[in-house]
Parts: sequence; C-alpha cells; structure tokens
Amino acid sequence: MRLIFWGTVWAMGCLAYAGTCLAATASRASLSDTDASEVASQPLSLSVPEGEHDEPALAGEADEGQTAFTPPSTERESPESDAREVAEQSTELIQQRDRRGALRQMRRVALDSLGNYVNHGLWRQWNSEGKLEFDGQYRLGEPHGFWTHWITPEEETQPLSPALHGFQAPFLSQAEFHRGRLHGQWVIFDANQTPCVSVQFVYGKRHGEALWYAPDGTVSRRETYVDGQLEGEVVVTSPASGESLIDGPYLHGYLLTPKVMASHEVDSARKKAEGQYAMGPAALDGVDDFWTNQLASIVLQDHCVPHGEWQNWYPSGQLKVKGQYALGQPTGTFAWWHANGQKAVAGIYRDGQAVGTWTWWDDSGQRIAQREFPVTPVASREGVALVSSQAPTTAAGSAAPQLPRPVPSIAAGTPSAPRVAELW
Repeated sequence: MRLIFWGTVWAMGCLAYAGTCLAATASRASLSDTDASEVASQPLSLSVPEGEHDEPALAGEADEGQTAFTPPSTERESPESDAREVAEQSTELIQQRDRRGALRQMRRVALDSLGNYVNHGLWRQWNSEGKLEFDGQYRLGEPHGFWTHWITPEEETQPLSPALHGFQAPFLSQAEFHRGRLHGQWVIFDANQTPCVSVQFVYGKRHGEALWYAPDGTVSRRETYVDGQLEGEVVVTSPASGESLIDGPYLHGYLLTPKVMASHEVDSARKKAEGQYAMGPAALDGVDDFWTNQLASIVLQDHCVPHGEWQNWYPSGQLKVKGQYALGQPTGTFAWWHANGQKAVAGIYRDGQAVGTWTWWDDSGQRIAQREFPVTPVASREGVALVSSQAPTTAAGSAAPQLPRPVPSIAAGTPSAPRVAELW
C-alpha cells in the first residue's frame, strides 16, 4: 500500500510539471509571434508616485492656461538618401539610471549599415531631482526636429546667458534642428511664460529676425541677420522711457558710417573729403549653443574700408576726385580733375580692376591719351605673346606727361583708385 501511495504522488507531480512546461512553451510561442517592431514602438510607461518627480508638460502638452511654443511651419527639404539609413523598427530602448536607481536618461539607438550604434528616435534626460531636462529626437546620430530644454539655474554648469538676466527662473528653451544644426526658431521663456529671446536660424546660422525682450515682455533689441551677418538697422528700445536708438545701418555685417573732413588750409567750413566708411565686420563672439543655453555676443571689428560715393576737393573748393566703392573695392565710374577744373582722367572699375576705355586730358582740356583695360597682349614678329609696357603717346608722338597723384598716371600699368589715406 505504501508503494502504491508514493507511486501515485510521483505520477501526479510529473503530470503537473508537464502541464507547466506546456503552458510556458505556449506563452513563448505567443510572444514570438508578436512583431518586435510593435514592442519597440510602444512608449515606456513610468510609474511615479503621485506628488513626486513632477515633470513639466512635454512639447505640445502644455497645461491649461499655459502658452505652448509653436515651431515655425516653414517647408523643409527632403533629406537625401543616406547609406547609413536605418529602419525605424530596428531601434532599441536604452535606460540609464543613477546609483539610487532613478531614471536619468532614456534614448533609442539603432545599428546603421556600418554596424555602429547611433542615437535614433526618442531622447530624454532627467536632472538629479528627477525633473525632465531635455526632450527631443535624434536622426542617425544627430539632433533632428523639435527639442525642449528645461533650465534650472542651480543645475546648470555654465553661467546663465546675459539674455536671461532679470527674468524669473526656471526657463523653458525650445528650438528646431535639422541634421544637427539649429534650423528654425529658438525661443526661451521664463517661469511666467514671458519670452526672453527669440532667434531665427537657417542651417546653423542666424537668418531672419532676432529679438531680445525686457522682463515686462516688450522688445528691447531688434536685429536682422542674413546668412549669419547683421543686415539693416539695429533698434534698441529703453524699457523705462520707451525711446528707441538706431544703430546702423549694417551691410553684410559692416556698420556704415558717414564721414566728412573739413579743409583747414583755406577755410574750415570747406570740405576736404566726404564719403562713407564701412566698419567691421560684426562677428559673433562665441557660438549659439542650445545645449548650454549660451547665445553668442556681437563684436564689431576695428577695420574700416570706404563704401559708397566718395568725393575729394582741392583747398580752393574745386572737386578733385569722385568715385564709388563697394566695401573697399572701387566700382563704377571714377573721375579726376585738375586744380583749374578741367577733367584729368575718367574710367571705369569693376571688382576693383580697371576695365574699358580710360581717357587722360591735360589742364587745357586737350585729350592726350586713351587706353583699353585690361591690357590686351600683342603678338611680336616671332609670334610670342607680349604685353606692351609703353605708355600711351600724344598725337604728336611724345610721351604723355604724368599727372599728379592721386590722379592715375598714364605711364602706370593699371590705374589705381585712391586709397583711404589719399582720400584725406
């Protein structure tokens, strides 16, 4: 009887074990039938005790009564096909935790065609207090699309940007990226949803309007950029008085400044020279860095070149030279006059080089020479190309006289426009 009892117990145990194995096998088979891409694409649900680790609303999920930043709706060019392209369903979710077990970073990675793991898809990071700090997307290892950065001053390793001084922390920074570069609008709000600064970018360069605000929400500084260079006027408004000061205009980053110099040789009221300087260019000191919340400042280089129309007079008040410059390069028609008012030289510059027909006259108004520029090589008897170095001659066959500087000499190779020092 005892043998029969223990035999029965052993048989029932075997049957129970076999049933458990069959159930586990069926469960594994059911899971294997599920598409791995569907599992990977499911968002991770974090269970956080109520009242702990309160997180600001994600992009597009602002609380009622708050103003969510709407990214610009400008069209984006379709990315070219990339040999390193990865399939969306092949991404894997990685979570990184600190020693306490608190989640600090969550991101998706994928293997590219070269066999390297790259960030691709969701990317989030929390600070030491469990507050969400960064939220955005990667594409093939580069930030791409809409990004949000919650800025808590005590958590930042870099000092706050001067653009945020006077505003109430914490700050909300939102920007758009295209293949790793700022592309679209970057805007920063303070704790009261007041904008602090807003800058437009195109492929990493400032392009469009850049606005700096006062804590009361009014615009305190307005700039315009074209391909990373200041363009037009910079308007600075005083929050106290509301008065605006104009700095500029700027052209390709150069500050245009009129200049007039009086002649003290005869009469201080008479002009010696008049024109416009281009000072600069205005260069960015530093970089615009979304990740450290730093905005580059503007530094105007101490370099001046003539720009626009310039005129120079003799002490008697007689016009001496008149011409146009484009950021230091002579361009268009230039003309010089003798002290008695007779025209001395006339010609045209293009991109800083003399072109076309240049003509010289003596102080009686008699034409004494002409030359075509650029100088055309002439063939010698041996067929070797040569450039004539002889000065043009007068109708009588004698060498034309040289004219005083800054009038170009007809004996010189190529007439040169007066330098800045000669304009004075």
